[in-house]
Formats: sequence, structure tokens, C-alpha cells
Amino acid sequence: MKFGDFNKLACGDRVTLVSAIDILMQVGQNYVREAQPSEVASEIKKSGGNLFSGDMLEKIAKTVQELAQLRTCKLLAYVKRSNLDFRGPNAPRSGLCPICGCELDYDMPLALADGNHIDWTCQNCGATGKEGFQRVFTTHYDVCDGDGKPFPISND
Repeated sequence: MKFGDFNKLACGDRVTLVSAIDILMQVGQNYVREAQPSEVASEIKKSGGNLFSGDMLEKIAKTVQELAQLRTCKLLAYVKRSNLDFRGPNAPRSGLCPICGCELDYDMPLALADGNHIDWTCQNCGATGKEGFQRVFTTHYDVCDGDGKPFPISND
């Protein structure tokens, strides 16, 4: 499977892709590589019960077998580069206050930031902090609430 095909699934058929990754992790790459498509579909049916139709089972089984041909490091690189978002519901988000969830005001335009971080203030709760990024947002750090007390960040 090429990255473009992987990302197309990530954007357009997330259920198939995430189900396929889950099954691959449960039954293992070696099993999938040597199994017939019907055997993989049977494993999916065991884990998902009657959740999927026959056509969907076949599609997931085919995707599992395509993913099993990738080296693990390549599959992980695909996940990282793709539009899949596996961050937890409380993980920091760019532009949103990690304390109250409101939009942040930046001390300068993002285009003028130094490439590593930009200071911000939340006009809603008064929190301050820095937003870290490396071409893309990575996390918040040095976050203090409106009273200046440090605020722990959860990456869950």
C-alpha cells in the first residue's frame, strides 16, 4: 500500500482503516501475511461480531492484508503523516486554551514567530503560555492560569 492510498482511507473511510490497523495489531503481521482473505475476514467477524456487513468485512480484510505487507516502521510513518488523529480528547490543540478551551490571542502574528514557539494569552480566563510547533503545532508548555499558577497539560 502506498501512502496516498493510506491517506485516502484516513480521510474518506476511517472505519475501514482503523478497523484494519486494530485487527492487524490483534492477530499479528505474520498470521495475516500467510492467511487467506476468508480467514482474515473470519478473525474480523470474531472480534466485531455482526458489526460489519459481508462487503465491509471483505474490504477490511483486504486492507489488513495490504497493511501487513508494510514494514512496521513504514506503517507507523504512514500513521504519523496521515490525516488520522489519534490524540486523546484532552490533548492540547493549536489555537485553543488548554484551560478553558477558548480561542487564544497571540503576542505576534504566527508568520513572525521564531519557528519554535509563540507566546499567547487567553482573553477568556487570563491564562498565558507558549505554543510549541515544528512546522506544525506540537504542544503547549509553560501554561499558567489567570492567577499565574502553573497548569499541568494532559496529552491523553
